[in-house]
Amino acid sequence: MKKIIATTVIGLSLATGVFANGTQKVKEFELEHAKKLHEQAKVLKDLANDYYTDLKSCGFNYDKCWKTDKKDLAKDVEAMQRAWIEASSNYEIIEGIVAGMPQTVKYDLILDAGIPASEGDEDVAPHDLDCGGKCKFNTKRPGNFFHNLLEPTLWGTHAEYVGKKVDLNGDGIISKGEVLPHAKWLKCVATNFEKHTANLVRDVENLNMTLKDVFTAELTMIPTMGDYFEDWKNGKILGKSESFIALSRIFDIKGISGGLKVAYMEAISPELVKVDPKLDQKIKLGFFELTSFVDNIYMDEEAGKKFKPEDADAYASKAQDMADRLSALIAKAAKKLNITPDI
Repeated sequence: MKKIIATTVIGLSLATGVFANGTQKVKEFELEHAKKLHEQAKVLKDLANDYYTDLKSCGFNYDKCWKTDKKDLAKDVEAMQRAWIEASSNYEIIEGIVAGMPQTVKYDLILDAGIPASEGDEDVAPHDLDCGGKCKFNTKRPGNFFHNLLEPTLWGTHAEYVGKKVDLNGDGIISKGEVLPHAKWLKCVATNFEKHTANLVRDVENLNMTLKDVFTAELTMIPTMGDYFEDWKNGKILGKSESFIALSRIFDIKGISGGLKVAYMEAISPELVKVDPKLDQKIKLGFFELTSFVDNIYMDEEAGKKFKPEDADAYASKAQDMADRLSALIAKAAKKLNITPDI
C-alpha cells in the first residue's frame, strides 16, 4: 500500500510541479483571450444599453425610430455586430481549452455550445436569463449566448428577435443580417452575456492548471473535429441554420484547432521531446496537417469559393481521419509521461 501511495504522490507532483512552466503559459494564453472576450462583452452590453435607450425614446416604435435616426441606429447595430465578432473570435481560439477541461466546460455550454432545454436533455446550456422582470421570450435554459441568443438577435435569423428589417448599409437591398434587433431582448441578453464572461475570467484566473488538464483538453476536443462540418453545411452552405451566419463554422474549427496546437506546443511538447523526440515530431506534423487543411478551406471560402453539401461531408471525413491519427499519437505521449487524462 505504501508503494502505491508513493507512486500516486509522485505522479501528482510531476503533474503540478515539474510541468508548471508550460501549463502556466497555456493558462496565460487562455486568460489573455478570456479577458479580451470579456472586454468585447462589456462593449456589446454598453452598446445594447444605448440602443435600448434610443428605442425607448421612440416608444419602441421601430418604424418611427428608423425614419428619424437612421444613420445612428445603423452605426449602433453594425458596432454591436463587430463586438460580437470580436468576442466570438477571442472565444474560439480558447474554446478547445475551455471546453476540454472539466473545471471550465460549463462555460462552453453557456457561451457557445449548449442547446436550449426545448431541444433535448443532453448538453443543455446551464443558465437562465435574468431580464429584471417579465419577458415575452423564453428565459429558462434558452441555449448558448453566441449562437442561440446573440447571433440570431443581431443578424435577425430568428424572426421573433427582430424589431424591424431595414437596409442598414443603404445599398437599396435588405439582405440577411440587416435588422433592428428587439431592443428589450437584446439588452437582457447582452447584460447576462457580460456577467458570464466575467465569471469565466475569474475562474480561469483561479484555475490550477496541470499537464493532465492539457492532455484532457487535447484528447477531449481533437476527436470532435469532424463533427463541426455539419454545422458548416447547414449554416453557410445550405442556409438552414439560425447560427454560423456571421462567422463561418470553419472559422471556429480554425480557432479551436489552432488553440489546441498552442496548448500542445507550450505545455506538452517541451516535456515529450525530452523522452521521445520522434513522437513529438510526429504530433507536431499531425497538428500542421490538420490546421493547414482547415486553413486552406477557410481561405477558399473567404476568396468566394462556393461549396456543395457533399464537399462538407468529404472534408468532415478527411478532418476526422487526421484528428483520429493525431489523438492516437497524443494518447501515446500521455503514456510516455505517465499521465492519465480525464476522458
